[in-house]
Amino acid sequence: LRQLLAAGDDHGDVVVVAATNRTQHIDQLIENFARQRYARKRLVIVDNCAAPSGELFASRLAAHGVAAEVLRVEPSHNLGYCLNQAIAQAVPAG
Repeated sequence: LRQLLAAGDDHGDVVVVAATNRTQHIDQLIENFARQRYARKRLVIVDNCAAPSGELFASRLAAHGVAAEVLRVEPSHNLGYCLNQAIAQAVPAG
């Protein structure tokens, strides 16, 4: 979070980071994101399900017309690690 705040808000982007190990909630996550009215928004999802869920996430995102970055993290990692990975992906390089 500190990295995101330090990067500044000069572009007006909204970045939503979400870590999940519950595929049954993916539609709700995507629908909530899609309802946001920000012109420039990004969704970064960390998949730390026991079984890789990349294809499921891709199909559900496509069904809702939402583009997102999906990162795969082994399920042995805790929530803090997952969120740190998502923030690292969301922060602009430089």
